[in-house]
Amino acid sequence: MDVQTCQNNFIDYVQFERRLSKHTVTAYKNDLAQFIGFIKETYDQATITDINHLLVRSWIVQLMEHGLTSRSVNRKITSLKSFFKYLLRQKVVPENPMDKIQPPKTSKKLPVFVEKDKMDTLLDIEFGEDFEGQRDRLMLELFYMTGIRLSELINLK
Repeated sequence: MDVQTCQNNFIDYVQFERRLSKHTVTAYKNDLAQFIGFIKETYDQATITDINHLLVRSWIVQLMEHGLTSRSVNRKITSLKSFFKYLLRQKVVPENPMDKIQPPKTSKKLPVFVEKDKMDTLLDIEFGEDFEGQRDRLMLELFYMTGIRLSELINLK
């Protein structure tokens, strides 16, 4: 089966049957068009069954060499995984080439800390002696001194 036909069928499937958001459908469409363009340009592949994990890996390498972040590459890999999973269910391909693909690791952001002198300055603010002022000061101190998550602090009774 032709790659373009498979892509169109998949986009119709995620748009009308799975009813994904238009942003997700657009992302899938762009990612698949980019992948198919790469395959046709680099390897002159015309059928979907010719695509294997080595071709997918070469595309991933090319994306990384062009400066895409690992987060963006992982999103594109997710698009391809959904595409080939669909093709496998439709019995268009005998096996999923994405099963052998390891996504690149994404870097985790380190938490940002408030310096002690800046926190002291913040706590020097007059909160007031009424209930609301004392509550606000307590919440700020709890938030800073315990490392509690904001959602946990908000849900405290």
